[in-house]
This record gives sequence, C-alpha cells and structure tokens, in this order.
Amino acid sequence: MMSSKEYKMRKPKIHPVHGTILVGVSFRERWNVVEFATKDELELYVNNFQHIKKAKREGFDKSWWERREQIINERTQNIYLRKLWRTRHSQSFEYDTLYRVEKNFQRWSTKLGPTTGEGLATSYHFDRSRDIHLAKDDILVLTKKDEMGNLYFAKIHEINAKHPFVFNRDNALLGWISPIKS
Repeated sequence: MMSSKEYKMRKPKIHPVHGTILVGVSFRERWNVVEFATKDELELYVNNFQHIKKAKREGFDKSWWERREQIINERTQNIYLRKLWRTRHSQSFEYDTLYRVEKNFQRWSTKLGPTTGEGLATSYHFDRSRDIHLAKDDILVLTKKDEMGNLYFAKIHEINAKHPFVFNRDNALLGWISPIKS
C-alpha cells in the first residue's frame, strides 16, 4: 500500500506547460484539476486573483458592499473557471482504470445511485445504517457515465454492490479520486 506522500499532488511554482508564475495564487482546487486550464484561462484566473487580493488589502475605507461590488465580477469569473476545470477533469475518467480515493469523504457529501437506472440521491435515502461510505485508499472503478455527465463508481471489492457511488460532472470531490499508475 502506498503512503500518502507517494501520490500527493503539489502546485508547482511555475506552470510546467504554460510558464505562468503561480507563486501566491490559491486555486482552491487540487492541482490535478487545475491542470485542465488553458493558458488564457490560467492567466485570467491569476489576474482576477491578484485584483481581488489587492482590492481586499486597500478597501478598508469603503463599506462592505462597496468592497464586494469591486470584486464580484472577478470572483464570479474565477468560480466559473474552477467549475469548467472540474467538468473537464470529470471527462478524463475512463473505463477499465483503477482509481484511488485520496481522502475520507463525509457521508453527507456522498451520493448514491439507484439499483437500476440513472440518478443520484444522498446516501441517507438508500442507507440508513451508514454502512456505505468512501474512505481513504479505497479502490474504485468507473462503471457508467450517464447522459448528464454523472459518473458512477463501484468499489473494486464490492463490484456487485446494490448502489453505485455517483458524482456530478463538476463535483469538487472528483479531484480527490486519482488513477492508479501502473
């Protein structure tokens, strides 16, 4: 079994492909998700981040609402970009690949699918005994993708489980599910 240090992802100081300086920029996403950004998107995000940071530092003489108005466009764009990158990341999941869960998922964040068909609901609707959960180092396999882009996973040792684990295509938890390198 691998230790957490062996597959831990870190943001580089300079983007390895685009050459953009990333020091001091918080993406609020895992690096494996940010890797799906184009050069223009990355530069827009960094510029927006720097504008927000500057506005927060210099806006002490303004009211709360004036400070918020000053940065709302940039915050909205950055939220959109993060969601776009998560969606692209979700499209990278493939069948016949093993995936590792890199952190414990809280029960209220976990969604399950019905026994047959598509859809998702909170795990409480299907499992009141709290037996179904995803924990760090669980091994998953992608079993299905539906028309809405939802991803259905099963634990490798519970491949015939009654309910699959389901993630929306823009779910931030997908950043914590990584392919196992062979």
